[in-house]
Amino acid sequence: MGTSEKKKYGYIHKIGENISICFLDGKVMKGKLLKVFQYEIILETEKNGEAVEVTVFKGAVKYII
Repeated sequence: MGTSEKKKYGYIHKIGENISICFLDGKVMKGKLLKVFQYEIILETEKNGEAVEVTVFKGAVKYII
């Protein structure tokens, strides 16, 4: 890593990549991160073989991998 390169921290820099969201109740949702807003995260996941967009409220999130 050179002096001009800075390490980027946080999930906001993972837009377009696959992530896993762990909720406060222990459930996990996996999908592609599409957009991050102040209170919501938009995730593309698969349901019945089709891609669907899901809105996840940040207040329900324990951590993101």
